[in-house]
Amino acid sequence: MASLNGKTLFITGASRGIGLGLVQAYAASGWEVHATTRTLDSPGELGSVAGDVTLCVHSRVVRYSQNY
Repeated sequence: MASLNGKTLFITGASRGIGLGLVQAYAASGWEVHATTRTLDSPGELGSVAGDVTLCVHSRVVRYSQNY
């Protein structure tokens, strides 16, 4: 299998649970990880993850439609 080091990944819901586990695993494997959380007030353990992790904060997700 080809090496996946140097790859970039975007993970939503990264401040806890499965999302946090994925951030930890991929960052430890050398991936560049962009992780989202709802607020900076409660990033949980996300701030202590070692590796190349960028924290992206989002406050609202809007569904796009032509009738918007």
